Amino acid sequence: MKKVTKVLLIFTSILISLIFFVIITSPFWVKPLIYYILEKNFGNYIRAEDVRYIFPNKLQISTLEIGDFASFSNASISLQNLIKLSPVNIELTKPKITVIHNEKGEWIFPQIPGIDASKPGGSSSINVEIKAKIKDGIVIVRDLRIKKDIEIGKVNGDLSWKNQVITYSVSTFIDNQQIKSYGNYDFSKEKGSLTFEFKNALANVWAPIFLSDIFQIEKGYFTGWINTQGEKSFWSATGEINASKVEGKIASFSPKFADVSTKVKIEGENITILEGKGKLWEADIKFLGKVSPTPNLSISFGNLNLEKVDKEFFKNSINLKGNAKGEILISDSWEETVVKGYIVAEKGSIYNFVFDSIRVNTDSKLPLISLEILGNLDVGSLTGKASLNLKSGFITLKLDANNIKVEKIAEVFNLPKMEGKGDVIIEAKKDKKWKILVSGVIENGRLGEYSAENIKFNFENEDIDFNLPLGDSFFFQRG
Repeated sequence: MKKVTKVLLIFTSILISLIFFVIITSPFWVKPLIYYILEKNFGNYIRAEDVRYIFPNKLQISTLEIGDFASFSNASISLQNLIKLSPVNIELTKPKITVIHNEKGEWIFPQIPGIDASKPGGSSSINVEIKAKIKDGIVIVRDLRIKKDIEIGKVNGDLSWKNQVITYSVSTFIDNQQIKSYGNYDFSKEKGSLTFEFKNALANVWAPIFLSDIFQIEKGYFTGWINTQGEKSFWSATGEINASKVEGKIASFSPKFADVSTKVKIEGENITILEGKGKLWEADIKFLGKVSPTPNLSISFGNLNLEKVDKEFFKNSINLKGNAKGEILISDSWEETVVKGYIVAEKGSIYNFVFDSIRVNTDSKLPLISLEILGNLDVGSLTGKASLNLKSGFITLKLDANNIKVEKIAEVFNLPKMEGKGDVIIEAKKDKKWKILVSGVIENGRLGEYSAENIKFNFENEDIDFNLPLGDSFFFQRG
């Protein structure tokens, strides 16, 4: 009888154990319990589908969504302590996470339910500790300023959540781009520090986010780092970026730079080019200095093809030829820029005037351009001054030519036929139409049918279409 009783007890124990095992491994209680835990901690912010329990301490969830912030597929979760339900270890395969970069340059992270940031230190009903391993994830950087989503694939790394603070380290290697990001964000204080490291990253993708819109980048590569940190709506960035094989523009300077290599330093709003070089057409360009928030930028160049300048800025209207070199300093602001420097053109022509050299000096504050002109032409030497208002289009010009051949002067300004040498003063104004005053003295020459040892002349033309298109597409004009 005792043996029968013992066998029954053993059988009953096994049966109860089997029933208990079936109960704890049954999916019927797992899903309601998980929903209860999620709703208790996160409200309706988190949604889970197809929850499956794997004995002894794992859960398999086919879809796990956290608001509009993240979507996870095939999430594998293990509970280190079944009693405390914490810490939670998660393996996420191909998760999709969205981070927002708003119009003000702020990084916006979603509010986590259960955290009240308005209270000191933040109050939270979230007591669990979460550790996550990410495999082949997708991070979407949604930039509201440029209205573009940047999708980064094959992201791998680790993420942890404890006491309302997320700490992460992720990286990706795709299409020869190496991108790494790490940092932390405290949801209770809305405070964080995020670091991005690049190697061979596509410049046209990342420049709009991290650099001022003064830069308009079309192609190239970035290598370097950016750290952005802040609290609530106050964020700033620091970093260094080395650019190579870049093509693009600066501000509204219309020509494109090519094959640019440069080193840029970022300290909040202060962006400085430590060294830079590139090509503008065939010309060699060097530039360095501060570009943001106010410029103090030095640009020097050599071997600039003036025919390219004529085509780009003057629509081939002034018959400009030759090569030029120069140095320009841009300062003060991008709205009312101060431009100082010089350009020297050699062995060329303008309006069919052949010259050995023409030097143009400028000390201007936009929208007013002021020029000093010194020229050594085949017809003689000249000096002069010119001014141009980029907003109104109003132009003034005064040239003094000494011991100059007057034949071409008459031809260009539609004057009666002139022969000989002399001193000529050219004064011009343009509002809607040109008003030209040409005066001077011809020695031993001819004016029309009249010849003499000394001929004084004075001609004035009004409302003529003299073709001097300064201001129509001047290269400092802002678009």
